[in-house]
Amino acid sequence: MSTNYIRLSAPPTIFNCYCGLVSSDTNLINEKEYIIHFKCISYKPSNIVVRFKKKDNTEITLGQFNIESCEILKIVNNKNEYYCILKFRSTITAEGNILIGTNIDNTYVANEKLLDIREVALQKGGLLLPYTQGAIDLGKEISELNTKIEQLADSISLKASKIETNIMEERVSSAELKISPNQITTTVMESNKFTEFKQGIDNFQFQIKQGMNSTNVVRNGNFKNGYNHWNGHQTDSNFYWDVYTNYESYGFNGRSVLSMKNTNWYSVEKSIYSHNCYEVEKNTDYTLNFHYCVEKNIQECRVFLVLSNTLEGDSAKVYSVLNAFGGQQSDLRNDIPHTFKFNTEDYKYVWLRFDNLGMKLNSEWQIFNWFSITDIAIYKGDVGAIKFLQNPNESYGNVVKIDEDKIKCDFENGSYNSIGRKGNRWYAPGMEYPYHFLSYHEAVSITTDGTSNYITRDIKLPARFNYVDPNEISITASLKGWYKYKGEMFALESISVSTARVYRNESGTYAQVAAYGHIRRSSDFGSEGLQVNITLHVTA
Repeated sequence: MSTNYIRLSAPPTIFNCYCGLVSSDTNLINEKEYIIHFKCISYKPSNIVVRFKKKDNTEITLGQFNIESCEILKIVNNKNEYYCILKFRSTITAEGNILIGTNIDNTYVANEKLLDIREVALQKGGLLLPYTQGAIDLGKEISELNTKIEQLADSISLKASKIETNIMEERVSSAELKISPNQITTTVMESNKFTEFKQGIDNFQFQIKQGMNSTNVVRNGNFKNGYNHWNGHQTDSNFYWDVYTNYESYGFNGRSVLSMKNTNWYSVEKSIYSHNCYEVEKNTDYTLNFHYCVEKNIQECRVFLVLSNTLEGDSAKVYSVLNAFGGQQSDLRNDIPHTFKFNTEDYKYVWLRFDNLGMKLNSEWQIFNWFSITDIAIYKGDVGAIKFLQNPNESYGNVVKIDEDKIKCDFENGSYNSIGRKGNRWYAPGMEYPYHFLSYHEAVSITTDGTSNYITRDIKLPARFNYVDPNEISITASLKGWYKYKGEMFALESISVSTARVYRNESGTYAQVAAYGHIRRSSDFGSEGLQVNITLHVTA
């Protein structure tokens, strides 16, 4: 049996809250019976509360019990170790995490020991089965790691997990190795980062992902997704705003920033604001954090947080969050944002507005006129000036897959890149078709028939185009010149070049180029064909 425990400690800042350990992902099925059982040493709490946290971060209580009602197994360091059993019937079908913990209040001390838990098991059905452990033990530090091997019908799963809690979030670090007949999978995960390696019979895949289990309600607050979820006044000759990526000045250190310049003289107000309201809980404390910089020739910038009765965004109550003057900025070099605590009172929605009030009188209005903002976040609770955490519904990452034909990287925004036997392939949202980094140019000569009918030539493309979908090959034509020797005067009538289509048959890939052209004889105004020289341009 395992003698390694997972320790639950109180957070560094004490307030009335639930504090619990978080399991790895699991599934519950509606109307099914379950049993959770584990061995536990309690240092202070008597009431144990078990919850289930769904993927949308909502929680339900599965049950609770007084630990002193449980069976005492043995004495460990002068403390009773209890065998805890909770039976429950699920009322939902959902994927999420089991939470085992207790409610704490101001009678607790920061970081004090609460619970040591080992041999946690969740089983379906009403019959209690004993906990079993495999022969391999990682032997990590007691009270830090809980290690076990589960022997299943067709796979072996080795899992280690370390649990930490703090005021903001439950943070889980875990490592897992699974071996099955067709695949080896290695997973390394923290609550905000995830890396997974999968090796199958004929392929290898790894996934790198970054997200956050946080309470930030602001969408795209770090502007990684451009200016999505943000809007502003109409731009003109004196007012302009946009998102700038990899911005280095003033200590932004490569962040994406939303910047606006207002070259009107002071008192002509221009604004950027959140496109939609953010839903919040009524009568609850929240914290607004953001980084900003006001360049030196600006007179004043202001930031407002607005409470609203409607999702569309009225101005029921307005908080003045910041009045900043030219040359002021947040502590970007130490990553300490400007912070503002507020209470939602009886309102359900909030939205944000950032104002640039224009230039100082007699300043050089053409330069140093930008108000820049980034890392905007609204967190539930009084959390202070913490580092930026993105919205829990937003993540950034990629999946890399290696098989016998290619190496392919898929990104969360739908773009991808691959290198393989059939060449390179890159796609990003908004592109008409993927780009293969191929190009070809050929001079083509076509003799026209003197009418307005196109004469077509089929040009065989190099073999490298045989690996590209013909629909993803682009062709254009340009006129190099034309030639006709008559030994008499003539008048130019018309010349045109064009392309038709790309097709493939058993002998290769072909592009069709076409031309028509005719001249008119001065003697009798009759038309004759001529030689048209064309350059065919091919890209894929």
